[in-house]
Amino acid sequence: MRLPPRTLIPIVAALLAAPVPAATTTTQIIDGLPQVIAPQQVIVRCNPGLLGLCTNVLNSVGAVVGGLGLGDFQLALLPSNTPLQPVLDLLRATLGIASAEPNRILIGSTIYPQTWEFPAADAPGDYSLMPAASHPVVAVLDSGAAYENYADASGTYAMAPAFATTQFAQGWDFVNNDDHPNDDTGHGTAMASIIVGEGTFSSSTIPYVGSASGAVIMPVKILDAANQGTEFWLAEGIRYAVYSGADVINLSLDFARNYIPGANLRDAVALARSARVVVVSASLFSVSRHVCRTASPSVVRR
Repeated sequence: MRLPPRTLIPIVAALLAAPVPAATTTTQIIDGLPQVIAPQQVIVRCNPGLLGLCTNVLNSVGAVVGGLGLGDFQLALLPSNTPLQPVLDLLRATLGIASAEPNRILIGSTIYPQTWEFPAADAPGDYSLMPAASHPVVAVLDSGAAYENYADASGTYAMAPAFATTQFAQGWDFVNNDDHPNDDTGHGTAMASIIVGEGTFSSSTIPYVGSASGAVIMPVKILDAANQGTEFWLAEGIRYAVYSGADVINLSLDFARNYIPGANLRDAVALARSARVVVVSASLFSVSRHVCRTASPSVVRR
């Protein structure tokens, strides 16, 4: 049974903390494996009945809250030069801590822009692929989308012509913590154009139509201007999409080769499964081999 959609207001209230950048990435040996992580960031889940113990141990290592999630997880920021593995070992050994994981880095699964996918698939799409009365909401968790004409302190954004007739649901920008998930790299726009875009090939006047033309796109920005994001943003993006009524979640993302999903991401994917939300992931996206295989039969790999 689908979870009842939550309105944007309580979701926004849960997200209005200062944005925490992915920061300079680093590769460290964590739990015996080299892992690409955001330095000094730990995703923590407290045991509900032992919040005092949880708070005390976080205080003892000098951690401050960098983000409160839509679930029971929070992002803890450690002082600079604090060794991460000893902190993780301490937190995991504390009764008040249910889980503690490094905040791993993810990237967009391809750097190719815009319309490469149509000639590559030798199938430019067809309106008949989507029933006329069907308008599923597809959450695209990516670098955002060029879905609106909008100017703010960071710059001016323009709607991509491919989306002239596309419907968009309210999304969220987890990178900047605002409700304007505009695209800084073009990656999310390219992924959304595969789904619903309309236009012509750059090398000819042959028209193309997205394979799910008629779907409603919910842009959820979890990748920054360097085309990278964090596991915390990803898990929160999944929860946001589920609570906001998405029918499908698209993850054109990739982690490091030896990536093993943490408790936060496993919990988010389980939430999507319980809500009967279909999760579509890139074939290189490691979570499809680890989380989705064991936790969610509703996941589809491309």
